[in-house]
Amino acid sequence: MSNGTHLHLARRYNGEWISADTNLPFNLEGWISSGDGAEYDGTLSRDGLNITAWDGRIAENQIQR
Repeated sequence: MSNGTHLHLARRYNGEWISADTNLPFNLEGWISSGDGAEYDGTLSRDGLNITAWDGRIAENQIQR
């Protein structure tokens, strides 16, 4: 759980670090990450809902379990 404005995640596959916006989907309980390759820009999508990365905390970018 995080109560900060953002959270950093990392993943490895076969010993190599993998970006969240590659062809290998990053699935977080149904939330799929995507982006254009620029750091700190991207989206999480699930069930037709798209959450866009934002510089700060706003109601439109909040998700919870």
